[in-house]
Amino acid sequence: MAICHGCQTMPSCAAAGSERVCIANASAARFRGSRTACATPSPPRSSHSMSSLFLRSTLAAACVGSLLAGCGATPPPPAPSPLLIHTSTQVSVPAHSPLRASLRVQAVRSQPIAPMVQMPAVIDVLPERLVRVVPPLAGRVVALPKTLGDTVRAGDVLCVLDSAELATAYSDAGKARATLQQARLELARQKVLAADSIAAAHDLQAAQQAFDSAQNDARAASDRLAQLGVAAQATSHRRYVLRAPIAGRVVDLSAALGGFWNDTSAPLMTVADISRVWLTASVPEREIGQVFEGQQVTASLDAYPGQHFTGQVQHLDDLLDPTTRTLKVRVALNNHDGLLKPGMFARAQFQARPQQALLIPDSALLQMGLYTRVFIETAPFVYRSRIVATGRAVDGSTEILSGLKAGERVVIKDGALLND
Repeated sequence: MAICHGCQTMPSCAAAGSERVCIANASAARFRGSRTACATPSPPRSSHSMSSLFLRSTLAAACVGSLLAGCGATPPPPAPSPLLIHTSTQVSVPAHSPLRASLRVQAVRSQPIAPMVQMPAVIDVLPERLVRVVPPLAGRVVALPKTLGDTVRAGDVLCVLDSAELATAYSDAGKARATLQQARLELARQKVLAADSIAAAHDLQAAQQAFDSAQNDARAASDRLAQLGVAAQATSHRRYVLRAPIAGRVVDLSAALGGFWNDTSAPLMTVADISRVWLTASVPEREIGQVFEGQQVTASLDAYPGQHFTGQVQHLDDLLDPTTRTLKVRVALNNHDGLLKPGMFARAQFQARPQQALLIPDSALLQMGLYTRVFIETAPFVYRSRIVATGRAVDGSTEILSGLKAGERVVIKDGALLND
């Protein structure tokens, strides 16, 4: 039986006289890319030697198999690198992290601002340009030359009443004048008699008292006519004429031609001049310090999108509304085209006084629960979260009331990524 050189194991070749490749050397040849030929036949060995050779060849084959299996295995992938490194107080961005290219920081600056303070407001008529015409006596409407919406000038006739009360007032005035004239004559006569010692003293005294009483009655009757706004010597004692006290327009009318007006406490007609109107704003108590007389104000109304009406603060009320804790601020607006109607709601923007403030972009603010936070840069690519108190919004930036100082650097872009 033939055996292989180098294997020194049990013969595993083919019959004697032919070249074969042994099992172990064939496996090694596939690993190394070569082949080993069998040696020439050698003399037979003992059974113990043959067993030892067989065991060694088996172990060699197992080792070669393990090497072959190891050559085709894929090594495990490396662990991914962290994008952020968090500690108890701060977060850092490693050098290999792509977040470095995304984050942007900016220094906090103190700069002057003149913010616009917006308040709710309503359009009102100027008090001195609104008159409710109330007849001082009852009567029937016999003429109504002006009606709702008409333009009037001061002194124009608005309404004519036929009034029995006016006739009574004229009659009382005439009687008082006649009584006064009679008392004056009697007093003069008594004075002549007293001078001649013909009349008693008490007759002169009685005549004097009657004259004084008649004089008072005549004065009261005359005052009544003056109160009604009629002349004492008028030719018509029943027609009462209501005239426009101011120039403007008839904005309310409650009477009708031929109707009887007997309510001397209600307005028969209302005349208003709305060429100038009030913009009355309700300013909260905390914002009162931002409002002052002469301040420029811009008003906008839902009725006229895109249009703005400008004016100046004319008056600040002296008393605060105890219920709403607001102060009425009145702004005069020109209204020659009549677009602003009393009762309209508006928004009033007040140009506040310039003042220094810390500003940061709105993109730097992060709302976390009940608090507003920012990330400040304590070292290159090392950040710390901090709570801030915010104030007014100013053109894409926000005023910082507390929590930051000028010069500190805050993350203004993609700061939310630092929370991941």
